[in-house]
Amino acid sequence: MATYKKRIPSLYLLKSNSSAQFMPAQDFELIPQSEEPLPNGEWDSNAQQHASQRTLSPLRYINFSIKPKKAFVIPLSVVLSWLLVGFTVWQYQERTSRLATSPVNGPNSGITHSGRDFDISSVLDGEFSFSDDPFSFIKPGSLYQSQDNDAGLYLTIDDSNGIPKYVARKLADGNFYEDLGRKEFTYHQHEYNVAHFEVSHRLDFAIMSSDLEREYRHSSKGFYWLKDIKKSIITPISPFPGEDALYKLSYARFSPSRNFLYFVFENDLFIQNVASKVVQRITTNGSDHISNGKPDWVYEEEVLASDQAVWWAHDDSKLVWAQFDDSKVQQETLPLYINNELYDGSQTINYPKPGTPNPEYSLWSYNLMTGALHTVPKGEEKERILYHAQWIDSNNFMFKDTDRGSQVMDVKVFDLSTYMVSTVRTINATRYGGWIERTHDVQVIPIKESLNRNEVGYVDVQVDDNGFPHLFYFPNLYSDLSHQLTSGQWEVTGKGIIGYDYDAETILFLANLQNRFSQHLFFVSVNTSPSQEVHAPQDPNEKEAFYDFELSLSCRFGVKRYLGPNAPISDAGDLILLLQNDESRAITQLTDNTDMLTSLEKYDIPSTNRRSMKLDDGVDIDYMEILPADTHSVAKRPLLVHVYGGPGSHTVDSRFSISLDESLASSEGAVVLKIEPRGTGGRGWEYRRWAKGKLGYWEPRDILSVTKNYMKRHAEYIDTDRVAIWGWSYGGFVTLKTLELDGGSIFKYGVAVAPVTDWRYYNSIYTERYMGSLETNEVSYEENALINDIGNLAKAQRFLLMHGSADDNVHLKNTMHLLDQLNINGVQDYDLSIFPDSEHSIMFHNAGNIVYHRLSSWLRNAFSGRFDALVS
Repeated sequence: MATYKKRIPSLYLLKSNSSAQFMPAQDFELIPQSEEPLPNGEWDSNAQQHASQRTLSPLRYINFSIKPKKAFVIPLSVVLSWLLVGFTVWQYQERTSRLATSPVNGPNSGITHSGRDFDISSVLDGEFSFSDDPFSFIKPGSLYQSQDNDAGLYLTIDDSNGIPKYVARKLADGNFYEDLGRKEFTYHQHEYNVAHFEVSHRLDFAIMSSDLEREYRHSSKGFYWLKDIKKSIITPISPFPGEDALYKLSYARFSPSRNFLYFVFENDLFIQNVASKVVQRITTNGSDHISNGKPDWVYEEEVLASDQAVWWAHDDSKLVWAQFDDSKVQQETLPLYINNELYDGSQTINYPKPGTPNPEYSLWSYNLMTGALHTVPKGEEKERILYHAQWIDSNNFMFKDTDRGSQVMDVKVFDLSTYMVSTVRTINATRYGGWIERTHDVQVIPIKESLNRNEVGYVDVQVDDNGFPHLFYFPNLYSDLSHQLTSGQWEVTGKGIIGYDYDAETILFLANLQNRFSQHLFFVSVNTSPSQEVHAPQDPNEKEAFYDFELSLSCRFGVKRYLGPNAPISDAGDLILLLQNDESRAITQLTDNTDMLTSLEKYDIPSTNRRSMKLDDGVDIDYMEILPADTHSVAKRPLLVHVYGGPGSHTVDSRFSISLDESLASSEGAVVLKIEPRGTGGRGWEYRRWAKGKLGYWEPRDILSVTKNYMKRHAEYIDTDRVAIWGWSYGGFVTLKTLELDGGSIFKYGVAVAPVTDWRYYNSIYTERYMGSLETNEVSYEENALINDIGNLAKAQRFLLMHGSADDNVHLKNTMHLLDQLNINGVQDYDLSIFPDSEHSIMFHNAGNIVYHRLSSWLRNAFSGRFDALVS
């Protein structure tokens, strides 16, 4: 959320290309986006009663002051329910960190096993898994909605009779049930399974996908289908309608008011009129180097975090799409071995690296009413990065872009009535020593004459003068002056703004205000009075809890996801009842955690503590301590440190987790630490900016300091010969840097999975965002941002490297380059696992199970002393 409070804008105007292209005008009537009765017009008396009780006051939500108040009284029935759900988890969360004080000889020889331990197999077999019923709100097709007109329409799957089918239901009316069709269907004598289902708010049409093939992190290709629900007719979505052949598309989606669908085929953008089925090709230059309406690899991975780059006006009258030109971007070729052919295959990716050309983006607008096609002017500077784009209303389109190094962001508005672009404000991240990060949508605040608000404004997340991301209200599109709605030494977190209550004039958002390990729901009025107050509608006694929320458009209904520290559970219903923890029949529990609760009773679960340690230079480092359930063993215990540590990341929080770390605490009696070094998120930019220009410098130093101090404080029960560190991706890089800096003094073992070993090999947008250019920061690239002291790294007793051969994110070149350096220096005390055709998550052909079993067994061997005799 790297934006700021106030700045004088450098306003400039650019005129769009006067030789506008025209496409055939559309002959259709737009169905309005205004609020309309949902199917059958069914509104029950309870819904009307609830609606009549709602007021325009922001305090209509249960409000708990941030300041200490009287104790919150919880109904007995709720307490009993919580006890039944989470007793065993509460029990282990409350354990202290008392361990034995009598050491014994031999690695782990005194650790006792009660028969209630579990290992990685229990985790991978799903003994601690839980599932939520499918649930997604069906958007009404408008920008705003009054609570009186919100019935909580949602999509789910009903498999009660053993035949899964999609159904629409209403949270306001438990009797409403609309059958939308089965998850399986037949077309031309072939059976297809639906992978994704998107239904219009009128419940008349749906887009379905099948046969999806994963492409990159967010993208895939597959068959897409349009279903006429009323007529039960399914037709393939195709760039060549009328042909029997099926074509795999990158995606297909509805426009906001569901008059159109749009899709990308072979990097060209198409639209289809839902009613007439007429397909129109919007672009014609799609190729391996030009993509329209679809991000290239680096934009998908590092900037937009999406498989699409198309933005529609909410009335379906206009659209804007991004075109990405990779003509100058150099390519990386990944070999593919598992293809049942005599010769290897390959995958080629346009992959920019530091100091090499970046993709160029351009924006195009298309008016469906007139057929006018225009380029959106963005200035003369090359290699700018498009971070965000969004319609404010049907005539104004906002987009944000930065310089190549993601240091300075311009917020721009494209006025489609004049085809002019204005830079309305500029955000300079160097002001707080940081960088521009991915942004969320701004919250549009509409005209409201009853409040004398005569212009459209918006709320955005910006970094304030104290270095914390907070909410700022801009009263109109062209204002550089804003009103700060929230403040304090805490951050707006997660999805940021999650709702706007049009009736109550409040913004609902997520934040770590209670403490930096937690996340809760808060709301604040858009009112610009000096006495701005943040309201906490959740129980203030749940300071350690971690919640996530999804809200209906009016904010009348929601999904509350409790994610920790106890057993996760999700509920859907009236937001007020959810915030009151009301267990009435009006609340729908989405979570099935039967297997998890059984396992929590069956096993002794390690306990988790979140702590902070002050280092010698006065900096506080957060860490998580995972302790074996057997705290009275007489053995000295192995110590495992799990790291990630990427800039702005936040892994030490109160979310519930039972994974590899907890399994090793249980099966091997290991103490596990998760450490959040300087540069990570959740604590404001004073802490985050340590990473600027110094990837690989502070992370190993903080990890070594915390580990050394922890071992000193608990010397009586830590086996100093059995200390290991592991990490994946950025965590793999930090693992190797820590072993390199340590030289075998503290850490004897390490595991690096898919590590970056030289940041010059990684993509340019991510790397230069934090490191700057090679020209301006050469010393840090050479000293900190690569593994360069092989002699010191080799002083570790043994380490393990693992990598997928088809990793499109962190290429295998990183590990291969390190292996070459190990060979040159005669290093032999390491192990290597390469997973054929696996990408960054290492999942291909059962690799997901193997990689964790390998991790677990290798660390077990390290902790048991089996590697001692292998030292060369």
